[in-house]
Amino acid sequence: MEEGNTMADKVALVTGGSRGIGRAIAEELLDMDYSVVITAKDETRLKRAAAEMSKKGKVEYFACDLSSTKEIDELYSFISDKKLSRRCLSTTRGCGLRAIQAQQRWRCTTG
Repeated sequence: MEEGNTMADKVALVTGGSRGIGRAIAEELLDMDYSVVITAKDETRLKRAAAEMSKKGKVEYFACDLSSTKEIDELYSFISDKKLSRRCLSTTRGCGLRAIQAQQRWRCTTG
């Protein structure tokens, strides 16, 4: 693990991670020893989901709207500032052009 890294080496970003399919994916990844960063628009729901899932492993959350380029950039900065090792991306929400841009940026920065 890199110095200053607050999460395990295997980190997954799961959009729509506060409920439904996204949450189920996040929980499965936690069971596979991934740390997860969950995103969705509703910060209250995200905070609650992260607290509940943290019993299984390391979870962080970041409220954002993937239809906003600005918020995608803020999410990228959040992940980069924490020096998280990016290994997996699951997008269950925001299937528009902005989500595709986020996926491309993620792929380009995966080490």
